Amino acid sequence: MTWPRAATVTLWITAAGALSIVASEIGSGQEADHGAPFRLAARAAEALNRRRFEGFRALARPGADLEWVKSAVSAPDPMLRRWAAGTLLVERQPWVVLSLDKMVEMDHDHLYRAAAGGARLGQEIDEAEPGRHWRVVDHDERVSIDPDRRRAAFTDEFRVRRVREGDPFPLIFDLGLEYQIDSLSRAGSPLPWKRAGNLVLAGAPVRSGDVLHIAYHRVFTGPSSLLSNVQREDALLYADWLPVISYQPARSTITIEGPADWESIAQGELTATRRLSGNRIARTWTNPAPVSFIMAAAGRYTVTRYQASGYPLATYMLHFDREKSERGLRTLAAALPFYLAHFGPIPWKRYAIVETDALQGLAQEGYSYSVYSTSAFPGVCTHELGHSWWGGRVNNTYFGSYWNESLTTYSTDLVDAMRHGDRSAQLNRKTHSRHYRASLVGRPEAPLMQASRQSFGINTFGTTYSKGAMVCHMLRRELGDDVFFRTLRRFASEYAGRAAEWDDLARITSKESGRPMGWFFDQWTRRPGGLETHWEHVRVRQLAGGKTEVQAALVQDGTPFRARVTVEAQGSRGDARVTVPVTAARTAVRLVIPGVPRRLVADPDDDLLWAPGADERPPNPAEMCFDHHPLRIVFGTGGDAAYRAAMRRQAGQEQRFWEETSNAGFADLSEIRTVSDRELGDGDRRNDHLILIGRPGANSVLDEVSGRLPVRFERGGAVELGDTGRITGPDLVAVSYSRSPWNSSRLLTTWSGLTTAAMELPWEESDPSTRFITSAWVASHGRILGFRDAGVRDPRTYRFDSR
Repeated sequence: MTWPRAATVTLWITAAGALSIVASEIGSGQEADHGAPFRLAARAAEALNRRRFEGFRALARPGADLEWVKSAVSAPDPMLRRWAAGTLLVERQPWVVLSLDKMVEMDHDHLYRAAAGGARLGQEIDEAEPGRHWRVVDHDERVSIDPDRRRAAFTDEFRVRRVREGDPFPLIFDLGLEYQIDSLSRAGSPLPWKRAGNLVLAGAPVRSGDVLHIAYHRVFTGPSSLLSNVQREDALLYADWLPVISYQPARSTITIEGPADWESIAQGELTATRRLSGNRIARTWTNPAPVSFIMAAAGRYTVTRYQASGYPLATYMLHFDREKSERGLRTLAAALPFYLAHFGPIPWKRYAIVETDALQGLAQEGYSYSVYSTSAFPGVCTHELGHSWWGGRVNNTYFGSYWNESLTTYSTDLVDAMRHGDRSAQLNRKTHSRHYRASLVGRPEAPLMQASRQSFGINTFGTTYSKGAMVCHMLRRELGDDVFFRTLRRFASEYAGRAAEWDDLARITSKESGRPMGWFFDQWTRRPGGLETHWEHVRVRQLAGGKTEVQAALVQDGTPFRARVTVEAQGSRGDARVTVPVTAARTAVRLVIPGVPRRLVADPDDDLLWAPGADERPPNPAEMCFDHHPLRIVFGTGGDAAYRAAMRRQAGQEQRFWEETSNAGFADLSEIRTVSDRELGDGDRRNDHLILIGRPGANSVLDEVSGRLPVRFERGGAVELGDTGRITGPDLVAVSYSRSPWNSSRLLTTWSGLTTAAMELPWEESDPSTRFITSAWVASHGRILGFRDAGVRDPRTYRFDSR
């Protein structure tokens, strides 16, 4: 049954002729507000859509915090979405609501009280405000998918509860603005409502414990992106596709109806399957564990099942590839026991990884399963599995930070260290520090505690994922392994089914360690930046027995951080280490080593978060692939037939990765094309970023530059890698980054499998999605054997004059 509905739309034509549309949608007799606040909302949306910061600031009260506006008008949006706006009357005060069609985790509504008679944006209202008064307890959601029409129809019976009895605050819930409401009712009677952007206001009193029934629909028209989508072959629903209140955790029962040859999946357990008329099928998934983000997926999948640690595992693939399916299942089987042993149990007793064409360039966690774009499948499944604990068992509303991404990234590092050893773990840490600083070139940094308040972009990855992972590593180093893992298990247990923040982890850490740890979290989550140091007053003194005393001052630049820094003096006949507490701008260091000193190194194992400067970072995609230049992926035409075919396949994988990465806004490349070494022209060499695929002798373009690379190839399948020396082993892959010899503002990447088997390895085995930021590295089946930083200055290292 459809209840009467109306919409009021105001059109504003600017002097330049641009059109801004602002709508307040009303149902069942609600009155629309056409006054000054509504016109104010229109002008605010227009300023955002025209990317005019000054125009928005002119509408705000003096002193308003508009950092989010700066970020919103400067950050590129690959989906080309437009801001929508409207007004709601809440407790007799007009709210101005500004909304986007949301990506999960990444976008926010912005709410303001109208001031000065509706002529100015007054105090900003916390987006979490509705959740301080109301919660959704559970959902009974039914979705009917029509892939031919790219349409979905929805009904939901959702139970609501007041946070505090007697609180008169009205019920406000969130439903994505692209979903058209057909009716809202309670106990069979229509319930009036009004909508502004993503927010829906109940127009009559609602009692705690009431079950509301909503019917709505959406026609999907956009291409694959970072948003919910229904396409011909698959569907993905996430981010505001069902009613939520401030993303507070809720239980769910999800029934998905679709074509009979489609599979479907949602969170929890499959509890019912029914054949329907019209060659359709319905599957019901029940999740008794409250989660903040509920997700559903469906498509023409090929399903492969597996068992590990007592857990049924599965892959759901749109484009079935047995090798990728088996690799994903093996990766899950290796990571799952580690997570269970170190973090404790989770409420889900099965796990699946799902390939989707609805996403571009990323993966998304679902706690009992996760979804992946084709290029990401299954390379990051260890990370997404980690979210079953961090984001799933313990929830995050993303109104403050992405703490769960930080902890999950570090969880992935722990599994990588278990599988591939200390060298790979150290390279991950080195990359985190460099990626953190590289991602901030020309972009603002928000403290970890406020990271989700800025527009999602490459700087979010640098802070939330890279810096956040290093903060977790430093916490482990501060506490020791036993206390660290006890802390995580206690955190997962005490906050199960609840939303948490960095402050909650800080409280658990202090309790479990028996000492106050607030200073650590204040330093690393409430202020930006990382360690920046250099050496001063380095002196040596010869001692008896051929020993040498080294004295120096380790100097922090900027506001000092508190840390325990390991210092290593490397000598001609041995090394010596000392760990010193660093709290002030200058710290005295003394070591005694055998023989003649060669180097003095602060943090030789890359255990701390550093903020390396531009001359301390090798050329890398995080800095160089945002300038809207073309990318050419060049495969060789030499070698035997098997090796040539492997180069072509590897080039194709790289092209898919960069297409999805650029489409998702994580790079800005004007064109991406794969060519052979014979087809690469002089103009391509001068103008394009280049990725050269193949070994010397098989790729003629690589032969042209091999003498200038930070890696040297030797006969017999060995590699020379600077200080690391000569590296040998089975199926070596060598990867390097450098500035192109044809144009120093372009990036030259080489990817060289030295054997056919190495060339056929999936790219993430040796060149992971985090893209190591170092000049060159060599790997064998995922294990890093060595890495080099050619021509990179490191102020943490002091080199003695050895003459």
